[in-house]
Amino acid sequence: MKKTILATALISSLFLAGCGESSQGQPQSKAPLVVAEPVMATSHQQSKSYIGRVEAVEDTNLTAQVSGYLKQRHFEEGQMVEAGQLLYTIEPSSFEAQLAASRASLAQANATLKKAQLDFNRGKNLLPKGSISQSEFDHLTASLLGA
Repeated sequence: MKKTILATALISSLFLAGCGESSQGQPQSKAPLVVAEPVMATSHQQSKSYIGRVEAVEDTNLTAQVSGYLKQRHFEEGQMVEAGQLLYTIEPSSFEAQLAASRASLAQANATLKKAQLDFNRGKNLLPKGSISQSEFDHLTASLLGA
């Protein structure tokens, strides 16, 4: 048993001796060639980048006085604007049509009122003569008040 231990120790030591670095067999390599440049002064602006979210100090809700399609925008995104400054131009055809319709309705209402006033004044003159009944005069009065 002593012989096997001795043989194992001898083989192990030979094996370990062969595993070491052999610096004698390889020649040492030369240092790499480095190109040098002269030092030059340059301007440098230091900057840093951050991830974040920016919110305005004041929020404003924009509402138009009339409805319609936007025709033109009078500002660039991110540009400062003043209170009362024109921001958008709305296509005028839709609200001009509404204005014309409203004016026509007003003219019709004025004509109805004028007719009711004339009928009431005629009825007021005819009632004392007995040419119209009190019921007809009451109807003329109600028409005038409804106009």
